[in-house]
Amino acid sequence: MSYPTTWTIGDVEFPFSPNQISDEVDSVTENFDLDGEAAIIFEVGKGVRQVQISGSISVQGLGKDDIESTYSAPLRAYQGTKQTVESPSGAYDGDWLIKRVGLKEQAEGSFVARVLYTIIMWKPTKLVVL
Repeated sequence: MSYPTTWTIGDVEFPFSPNQISDEVDSVTENFDLDGEAAIIFEVGKGVRQVQISGSISVQGLGKDDIESTYSAPLRAYQGTKQTVESPSGAYDGDWLIKRVGLKEQAEGSFVARVLYTIIMWKPTKLVVL
């Protein structure tokens, strides 16, 4: 099996892999408060796996309009949708809900040199997008 050399989300192939990846799973709990005592906590189950990736997009020869049409606009359009993700190691491959897409333009002089991104993805056991 061959793995991609960088990340792909939907139809967007990133020019570089993220420089930061955070992978978390929270638990689902219920609290039952007691008067004058510590609360009783019930562990209900495992929460949703959340991965946050951060990095930058800059490609020599691409201007602001090219970066917008090739990367920024499609990534913004993915927010709230299920997308297939491929990663170099295969550890994050599969269908994910794109929960949040944050983009910041970083200028050098009078032109945009790169776009910094932060993308939050959720991997539930079962995903139903209405």
